[in-house]
Amino acid sequence: MSAPTVWILVHQLDAGGAPAVLVRYLRWLASERGPGAAERPEVHVIALADGRHAPAVASLTESCTVLGPATGRSRSATIALAAGELGLPAAGARFHHAWLRRRVGHLPSPDVVLVHGAGAWRAWRALAPAAGRARLVLHLHELAIGIGRSVPAEERGALVAEPDALAAVCEPDEGVAELLGARRGELLVVPSCADAPVALAAGGGGGPQVVGVGEAGWRKGSDRFEALAHDLARRRPDVAVRWIGVPPPVGWELARPEPGPVRWEGEHPDPWSGVGPDALVVLPSREGPLPLVALEAGARGLAVVGSGTGGLAPLLAGGRGWFVEGRDPAALGAAVDEALADPTEAARRGRALQAEVVASLRPEAVGPRWLAAVLGDAGT
Repeated sequence: MSAPTVWILVHQLDAGGAPAVLVRYLRWLASERGPGAAERPEVHVIALADGRHAPAVASLTESCTVLGPATGRSRSATIALAAGELGLPAAGARFHHAWLRRRVGHLPSPDVVLVHGAGAWRAWRALAPAAGRARLVLHLHELAIGIGRSVPAEERGALVAEPDALAAVCEPDEGVAELLGARRGELLVVPSCADAPVALAAGGGGGPQVVGVGEAGWRKGSDRFEALAHDLARRRPDVAVRWIGVPPPVGWELARPEPGPVRWEGEHPDPWSGVGPDALVVLPSREGPLPLVALEAGARGLAVVGSGTGGLAPLLAGGRGWFVEGRDPAALGAAVDEALADPTEAARRGRALQAEVVASLRPEAVGPRWLAAVLGDAGT
């Protein structure tokens, strides 16, 4: 049998866990191309929006088709929006979908279409007529809140009913389980993955550090992180509290009479470069399927305190970190206090998390499961 052709649909190729994980899957797949390479799929990525991962994706696949800019809208999407404002939403949507299909007209017909995250469902809805009778696979990188933000209510039934196979990066939360209904038992867990362990430089600023990493916002719990920082400032003024990544939205600072105790450091090409090996990584999330920050911290042997629904609880179980059930800021603060009070135990838990990431959550471990879920019978 010839190699199957796979289209991978993604929402965007900029910052975020889903595009970063896709690059790791693709890098693993490219590394497998040796003897028997003809059995490997021919992969074409189609992204609704451009971003920093586009060059890597293009280098690892047969093609990468970008349908819109990293920010703003394409001309077609703008015309469709204008049609909606004029009371012609259906005509605008038909025009936009036809334009998107023309953009992929050069691609070979797929045997498999992978919708990589619920955010890419809009791409599937537009491109489905061009995909023919391809096998459809949905790999969720979101839980209930993320799905609610990505897929209109009237489309969520189709999101579950149409795919031939369903996968997710962690066990479903209550909202996703309810959405899946009778198909709950079919769900395959194919987790995110982390790159090889990285040794951190000694130091990193001196003194104890509490570090948050990622794009600040409500879902990531950056408001809870700042509340934690205020509490630490009163009780542990020796602790430096930093957030590395996209800062809170414009206007956040207007709610405070003076600068708070968090050092908002902004984006960095390598957010871990200034983090010392004794830092405590805190994920105060309200929802996080399987946060890459936790996996990347684990790959570096850092201790992690986390909260929220999703895959953090099992990841940090068994003495691999601290996990706080529910959304109690006091409980989160107590876990941080415990970790800061016993650096030896924090280091031990960091090593235990690193061992779990190396053994089970490297691309070499997850890649075969991902490929088997995507190809199904198309890979035999």
